[in-house]
This record gives sequence, C-alpha cells and structure tokens, in this order.
Amino acid sequence: MLQNSNASISGGDVAGAAASASQSGSNYVTPTSIRATMTIVASLPIIMVYPFLQRYFVKGLTLGGVKG
Repeated sequence: MLQNSNASISGGDVAGAAASASQSGSNYVTPTSIRATMTIVASLPIIMVYPFLQRYFVKGLTLGGVKG
C-alpha cells in the first residue's frame, strides 16, 4: 500500500503533490497517515479479543510462576 501511494506522487515531490492537491480541492494522503491507519487496523482485532482471553493469559502466567 505504501508503494502504491508513493507511486501516485508525481516525480517523488511530496510538497509539490500536496500543494497541487490543496489547490485542486482533492485530499492528499501521506505515506505516514497510511502507515498509522494500517497500524490501527492491524492492532484493533487484538485489542478487541484480549479482554476475553485475558483470564487464560493470567492462568498461564500463574502456573508458570509457581515453583514446585
């Protein structure tokens, strides 16, 4: 996705592409914003599932910490 967004920038000129996008009224998406969005989209399922599986993590840590 980052390579596709970089290829859409004309000549690799980020400032020029942003200026032309602001003049034409269209939105300009930077590679940094794409990276941030991908990070949130990738971590959101983990954050949603963790509370339901937390008891198993705690039980495993407790079992591993007990000396026999």
